[in-house]
Amino acid sequence: GGAAAIAFSWTCPTGLLGRPWASMAMASAAAAAAGAASGRAIGEQIARAEQKMRSSMIQHIKVQEQKMVNSVMEVYDTNGSNSLDAEELVPMLEDYGQDVFGKAVTATPAHIQFIIRLCDTKQTNKIERSEVVAVTEVWSSFLKKQQQIKELFAKHGHGSQSPIGEEPKPAEPESEPAEPMISPTELQDILEEVHGYEVPSEITTWVLEQADIMRDGVLGEMELARALVAFERWQSTGHTKNKKSLPFEEPDRIGAGIKMDKSLPPPRSKACVIL
Repeated sequence: GGAAAIAFSWTCPTGLLGRPWASMAMASAAAAAAGAASGRAIGEQIARAEQKMRSSMIQHIKVQEQKMVNSVMEVYDTNGSNSLDAEELVPMLEDYGQDVFGKAVTATPAHIQFIIRLCDTKQTNKIERSEVVAVTEVWSSFLKKQQQIKELFAKHGHGSQSPIGEEPKPAEPESEPAEPMISPTELQDILEEVHGYEVPSEITTWVLEQADIMRDGVLGEMELARALVAFERWQSTGHTKNKKSLPFEEPDRIGAGIKMDKSLPPPRSKACVIL
């Protein structure tokens, strides 16, 4: 926040607290409501009107996104590199959490590493203009699950960052304590708690593979959020045939790149038995 927050109130006077992502979020919500309402209409004429309205809404959202990106870069790109490095991402993410979710959040080094690893498609170790929207969507996905993640970490998060099978190394005298991590065994317990009954080990292995962005064999907070998204997708296997999604639904971008495996065993059926 701080100086950046003050600067934003002057440079972006529109939207909640002067932040451009607020107006973009409202545009998305309005589009979703309009899309849902028109989706219930019947007839070719209504369908054409609906398509025209959707195209208009999509264009409106794109305009709002571009305004947001321009404003974000103006305020948070303090070194003028036309990109956001790790240090510049911290205040941006913390301001976003405060403005959009109304709560103080801390963007830790682990959070920043995850976001750059997932969103840095150009592999510059920075966030370019074209990647800013994805960053806000990934961060939003995480913040929506943050309370659940905290509770799961409090109950299960005792894993070390040492490779599987090795003893954790003692901390250096002056080093900060390592953030808690979720080990494969703890992930198994978490998935079974979420699922309500036993989860096949191959599912846990697949979830870990999809969520372990840092490739260190354990999961941090944002990786666990990604793991839950992967697990939800597996759970929905075979149950999405008739599901229709709204054209303006916010994508769960923290799950971007998750690859489903058709060889995985299907989820247990939730059929009811009437006696």
